[in-house]
This record gives sequence, structure tokens and C-alpha cells, in this order.
Amino acid sequence: MRVGTSVRVAAAAGALALVGTVLLAAPPAWATVTTYTWTGIDAASTTTPNPAWSDPANWGGTAPPAGSAVDLAFPASVCASGSNACNGVDDISGLFADTVTIGTPSAPSGSQPPPGYQMSAASSQTLTLDGGFNLTGAPSATSNFSVDVFAIPVVLGAPNTWSLAGPSNLILPSGLSGTSQSLQMNMSQSAIVTLSGTTNEVGPVDVTGANTSATGYSANENGTLFVYSDLNGTDLSPVTAANVAVTSLGATMGPLGVSGGWLALVSPTSGSPGGSGVTAVQGGLNLDSATVVQYQSLTAPSSPPTPGTDYPQITSTATASLGGAQLSVMADCGMADGTTFTLVSAGSVSGTFDHFTGYGATPGPITDGEVIQADPGAGCNSSPGPYLRINYTATTVTATVVPQPTTTTTLSASPASPQVNEAYQLVAT
Repeated sequence: MRVGTSVRVAAAAGALALVGTVLLAAPPAWATVTTYTWTGIDAASTTTPNPAWSDPANWGGTAPPAGSAVDLAFPASVCASGSNACNGVDDISGLFADTVTIGTPSAPSGSQPPPGYQMSAASSQTLTLDGGFNLTGAPSATSNFSVDVFAIPVVLGAPNTWSLAGPSNLILPSGLSGTSQSLQMNMSQSAIVTLSGTTNEVGPVDVTGANTSATGYSANENGTLFVYSDLNGTDLSPVTAANVAVTSLGATMGPLGVSGGWLALVSPTSGSPGGSGVTAVQGGLNLDSATVVQYQSLTAPSSPPTPGTDYPQITSTATASLGGAQLSVMADCGMADGTTFTLVSAGSVSGTFDHFTGYGATPGPITDGEVIQADPGAGCNSSPGPYLRINYTATTVTATVVPQPTTTTTLSASPASPQVNEAYQLVAT
């Protein structure tokens, strides 16, 4: 039997209740939380291997009971033993988990990623999570990520703290709920969390990278949060991220702040998952100078180009404070001069973008009307990207395709009118 116990303070133990003249005692403040460790699909089933969480054989002899707080452990060693062992179905009604710990197997030889867990929910089952997910990571896996899919609606039953060590990708396609509960994600070793569900409405979300010196593009060394469609876009709880990468495929989000990170704005291609391509911030947008904002990618199949469909855009219902964030833009070649893209649309715009210094550009603000060169997109055929003029208004930031800037060289002599055989100097400006 793979079962362990630990003693901890039970969250929300309850209160004493007085009914008439009878005093009813609440649950004890100290409670034993049992750890149930997944051992793999019951291969001894008389028909096909049984993936049900309720099958005791999948937990070494004792399945987690319904209605009790438990810790669930999914070891790396079990999943590494084969794909069947990685699969399961949550069919336990009313299951409450304090923590869910997922091990990441070391990468096999070659370029293949290590296997990951694939868990789903039976019928309308949900998993109430009172503590958080723990990804234990496997640093030796380097760039080979395991992908763990928990297709189970997760309800935050208490404030959650997730400890996420990569390289691994935890995909949650069935959504998060629990609007009164905060969510802290602590990321390291290139961990990835993908919120691919259509609805993720919880309390305040704070995503933090362990290495505070990893900023801008290097922030993904700590971790990346992918948001496909929604993160607090309805309940309007704030979302903050520090020293991590945040990738939005056109999600609706609560008030958003990114510091020392990388905010990637992506317009989903036709038929791919994701939101509208317009990242709609319901509240203020706050960036800082250690953050890179990347647009992937500006295209213009229609005239004028459509935000979200032809290119990613970010909007804010309040003030978009650019804070000197570095602007990185990828754009297709061959677009007509004068084609204009509204990169930012807000109730008001404060500050400017700065030059992206990753390719050796001179640091400093991008002033109104200044021309920058985009990274090459489709149709560039190894040529440099197009030139874009950046303009600011009270409510927008736009990028307009322009011809390559021309330069004029003027030669002047000193002295201006030299005599015969007199030495003089030519100055080029």
C-alpha cells in the first residue's frame, strides 16, 4: 500500500455552532492528511486496464476516499515506466486535495521528451485544491519538457501556493474557479503552466520567478504562463507577474502588471486554440523598463489589417502605463507603405516604449514619430524586417509601415576656402 500520513493545521477548520441549547463542536484544528501515491493503471483488470482513480490497485491497494482532504502524489518513476501508467480518470466524487505533486522524469536519450501524466475527469467531477500543485522538476532534462495534462476542473478551496519547477508543462484545459481564493505561482527551471480552459476565474494571481536577475527575454528561464482565453477577465481580480514570461493568445484578463518579465502577444492562427488575438485587460496595464513586450506577428492580408485576426493587440479599459518597456515587433515583409497597426488601445496611455536592446540597439525611449526596424516575419526571405514608425496619442500606440529611411552625407571643408597648396580637412556629416 502506497499511503503516507502527515499532520498539519487543517485550513478553515470551522467554528463552534450553537443550535438551541446544544453546542456542536467543529472539526479539530489539527487533522491527519493522508498521502495517496499513484502506482499506475491496474493491469490485472479482467477486461482492459482500469484507469479509474477509485480503483485501489492504481494506488497500491487503497484509493483516496471521497469527501476527505488528501495529498495526491504522481511520481516520476511511475510515469517513466510506460504511457498506460501515466493515464487516469478522476471518478471520486467530492475529492479534496491539499497538494497534488507531479514528478518529472529525466529525459530519455535522443530528442524525445519524457512521458507526462494524462488525467481526465469522469462526468461532472471536479477537484477541490486547498494547497496547490507541486512540480518537482528534473533539471537534467534540459530542453526536453514533459507535458502533464490534468483535464479536471480545479476549484481553489483555499488560498493556493503552487511550487513549479521545470522543465515541465502543466496543462489545465478544464479551467480554474474559486473567485475568493488567491493563487501564488512560484516558478523555476523553465516551468510552464498552460491555462487553456475557456474560463479561469480566481482571486488575485501572482506569478513569480525564482531568479530575480532573469529579466526580459531571459525571464522564461524561470517559467512561462500561457493564457489562452481568460484569466480573471470577469471577476477583475488583479494578475501580476515578475521575472517570468507571460504569453497571451488574446486572453481577457483582470488588471495586469508585468515587471522584469516578457509579455508575448500572439494572434492565434486559423483553427488553433486561443482567444481573439486581442489581449483585453479589464483595468490598468502596468509595465516597467526591465520588461520586453513582443508582438508576434504583424500581417496585413486585409486593408486595413484587423486587430486580433491579422495581428495581436493589447487593450486596457483604464490607463496603459508603458513604463519604458522594451518593444519587440515581428512583421511580414511586402506590406504596403502606410499600413497602420494599433498596438495599444486604452482609456489613456502613459509613458513610452523603449528600444529593444537584445539585438544591440542603443537603449533609450522610442520617441513619437521615430522609425524602428521590425524583426523579419513571413515573406522576408532572410532579408531584414520592414521599417515601422511609432506614434503615440492620448489613447493609442500605433506602428505604420514606412520606406527605409534615407541618409544624406554632407562634406564640408575646414577652412571653408583653402588656398593653393594649403592643407585642409574634410568633415562628413
